[in-house]
Amino acid sequence: MADEKKSENKEEKKIKGYKGLKKLLPFYMAHKSLFIRMLIILLLSAVVNFIAPILSANALSNIATSNFDLAIKYAVGVFLFYCLASTIRYFSNYTYVSLDTRVRYDIRQTLMSKITEVNMSHHDKTNSGVFIDRINDDAGKCSDVLIDIMSIALDIVSNIGFLLYIAFLSLPLFGILCLYVGVMWLCDNN
Repeated sequence: MADEKKSENKEEKKIKGYKGLKKLLPFYMAHKSLFIRMLIILLLSAVVNFIAPILSANALSNIATSNFDLAIKYAVGVFLFYCLASTIRYFSNYTYVSLDTRVRYDIRQTLMSKITEVNMSHHDKTNSGVFIDRINDDAGKCSDVLIDIMSIALDIVSNIGFLLYIAFLSLPLFGILCLYVGVMWLCDNN
């Protein structure tokens, strides 16, 4: 009985979350160019953050084998990738702030127009600070949701890319990592 209720609550939350996301998408699509720019920057960031450690490992392995010429080339590559990562992070922050500011403004405007449609008797019963607090807090929470989802999705893609790279290097190590990830997932979901 308790398990049945628990699964119903999870299902309700999933559906409710999806409907909420569908309501947020128009606010982001109103600023489609910034949204697409943010996606591209997040993808570039994921690629750079994936390649830089590989270059670092190659530089260290060449130092260990006394192949200093190749190690220096890899070290320069690592430096250039970290400079690229810093540049991407700057543009990511700039784009995120621009998109977030515009989406929050749009959400606040929509909330204000909805509040003015509320019956006056409800305004008399409720403190005006509650309305102001809801407008500020809810708009901020809503504007962060989609960016957080995109970041999580890119983390998942990066981790899958890392696992595929490990599979390319060593199948036994890939098997151990998959087993580890599976056990951790099972422990986390129970």
